[in-house]
Amino acid sequence: MKTLGAWDAKPVEQLLEAPEAVAPIKMLWGGNYYPVPASRGWLIWVKTNGVATMASVELCWTNIDMNSKHFMHPVNGWQRDHPTQKPLDLMRWCLSFLPHADIICDPFMGSGTTGVAAVMAGKQFVGIEREEKYFEAACRRIERAVAQGQLFAPEPPRQEQVGLFTEVA
Repeated sequence: MKTLGAWDAKPVEQLLEAPEAVAPIKMLWGGNYYPVPASRGWLIWVKTNGVATMASVELCWTNIDMNSKHFMHPVNGWQRDHPTQKPLDLMRWCLSFLPHADIICDPFMGSGTTGVAAVMAGKQFVGIEREEKYFEAACRRIERAVAQGQLFAPEPPRQEQVGLFTEVA
């Protein structure tokens, strides 16, 4: 199996070595690769224009007591700074499930999409990235988002816009 980089060869297992390590985590993309507790609140990104060599969905484990939800969005069609970069609309949608979170932490920041979404939502952000080129790309993206500011109060995508089995208006 070809990997995208050394960091993609296998999940970081030590992240969740102890059950108590899961308690502060609210969301974990790629959660299906980790030993996480059972959850009914999965978030699912349905890739509307995926290719045969990629997964057609990505899974985000949550410890939020809610029904699982899905978000339909293309996997291609925007400028990427990182091979597994998530769409900004997807990350804004994810943050809409955390209305009371003041600080968002992304320990696998990549190119900073979660940070941009956090800034747009008026939240503080802490990002961790071990690859210098992606850290620098994330800093540039987040700085641009901060500099742009908000003319109006942030309006995240509605949580109710999609459901697991039916569309919800």
